[in-house]
Amino acid sequence: MFTRSRLGNDSSAWMHVFMFTLTGVMHTGCCAAYTCIACVQVARVTSVEEIDSVKLYKCIVDIGSGMTKQVMAGLKQHMAKDHLLHSLVVVITNLKAAKLAGEVSEAMILAAQAPDPSISPQGEMVQVLQVPGEW
Repeated sequence: MFTRSRLGNDSSAWMHVFMFTLTGVMHTGCCAAYTCIACVQVARVTSVEEIDSVKLYKCIVDIGSGMTKQVMAGLKQHMAKDHLLHSLVVVITNLKAAKLAGEVSEAMILAAQAPDPSISPQGEMVQVLQVPGEW
C-alpha cells in the first residue's frame, strides 16, 4: 500500500509513507507463512543531543503534518551529530515505544553497515539511509 500526504503548510512538499507487507516461510519443518508490516517514512532530523551514553544520540525527527517523534539512535560511535542534524532520513514509525538509556524511543532511523577498516577503528562503516533533495 502506498500513501502520500502534505507536509505542514508547504503545498509543494509531499511526505511519502510506504506500508510494506513482507511474507516469508518459517524454517520449522512446515510451510507456515508469516506477515510483518512496517511503516517507513521520510523524516527531517530537527534536533540531535548528546546524552550520558557511549552509543546513543537523542534525536527529534519531524515526520510531517506537525508530528515529531523522539528517536534514540545508536550512531554516536559512527558519525558526528552535525552530520545527522537537518538531514532527511528514513525512519520506521510504527514501533512500540521503548526506553533506552532512560529515554523514550518512538521510532527507528534506518542505517546500514559494511566492513571497511580504513574508515572506522571498529573495522566497519555505518551510514544512515538518507534521502536526496530538499524538504
